[in-house]
Amino acid sequence: MLIAFYQSPVGKKMIDKMPIIMQQSMQIGSEWGKQLSEKVIEQLKQKGYIKNS
Repeated sequence: MLIAFYQSPVGKKMIDKMPIIMQQSMQIGSEWGKQLSEKVIEQLKQKGYIKNS
């Protein structure tokens, strides 16, 4: 059943676009993770768990 889907026009289009979607998702996830880690570090500094350098 999956083979039939990937051989269909919609499946072929999905296969064609998947690398672009994955690349964009990784970029967005990376930026989100960076922002989140910066917020966590700032909160830890405010609570005194990490000293400002």
